[in-house]
Amino acid sequence: MKKIASIILASVALFATSAKAEYKFNFVMHSDTNNAFWAAVHKGFKDACAQINADCQMLTLSGDGDQQEQLQNLESSIAQGVDGIVTTITNPTIFDAAVDEALAAGIPVITANTDDPEGAAGSNRLAYVGQDLEAAGYELTANLSEMFPDGDIHVLIGVADMNQSWAYTRGNGIARFMEDYKAANPDRKVTYEKIESGLDLSTVGNRVAAYVQANPNTTAYLDVGFWEAGAAAAVRNLGYGPGEILLAGFDLVDVVFEEMDKGYVQLTVDQQPYYQGYMSVHQLYLMNKYGLSALDINTGKAMIGPDDVETIRSFKGMSVR
Repeated sequence: MKKIASIILASVALFATSAKAEYKFNFVMHSDTNNAFWAAVHKGFKDACAQINADCQMLTLSGDGDQQEQLQNLESSIAQGVDGIVTTITNPTIFDAAVDEALAAGIPVITANTDDPEGAAGSNRLAYVGQDLEAAGYELTANLSEMFPDGDIHVLIGVADMNQSWAYTRGNGIARFMEDYKAANPDRKVTYEKIESGLDLSTVGNRVAAYVQANPNTTAYLDVGFWEAGAAAAVRNLGYGPGEILLAGFDLVDVVFEEMDKGYVQLTVDQQPYYQGYMSVHQLYLMNKYGLSALDINTGKAMIGPDDVETIRSFKGMSVR
């Protein structure tokens, strides 16, 4: 009975806190919180909301990348009359009308994690809190290129979903570096190819395995998410040793670190997802409270290699990295 009473009292206390909330903010995103990356975004979002005592809700999707479902969640948030919206823009046009509708209703909208590919020129959203996706793709490839062997180079670029802007924008950055690398090495045969690699480890693994079997000259595989870990398992199963095909991607998740431990993944990029959830809320709060203007915040593109894994793991369980 004591346990039940404690649960009831906790629920009453939570309701009382929510009832006193000065503002209501929604985060409308294009995925769910089942992986470590989005768990960190969610953690930052919740922590910021608790600090300012805001009533906050993160609206996730039943199907990863379902843009119509995300649009419905965005329109629902506008209908609720919330005080501010954080959203991801995974398509350059689908969300434009809803963003404009929110702004016309006096609801500030900022983007986090994924912006319109043209930034402010492509969407009237007020600011972006997140990584410069194209630049991050470029920098990842530039760093990985320092490990390229002598001779011919062939790079496979895995674009998780060709219809999602975060994916193809990072892929464009990778391809831009490869063009620069080709121009800087006219005496070598430098080629690259993009494929739609998928949004889960097994799909990526199967597609990369099939590609490598058909193209044994593949030097490196770069993924626009963390699914290079799936490619690592695939090339290992094909009999490749650590580093025989260089692998790199994005985000700090356990499965990537496990493949780094084995020597199969060489690089990943930290875009600091906690910041993306945390700073977005505080922006909306200050805009509502004091009429301050929105501002863009670049959350970074830190390169993380095997030597950094022990440090990152020291934060394990905190859901901040």
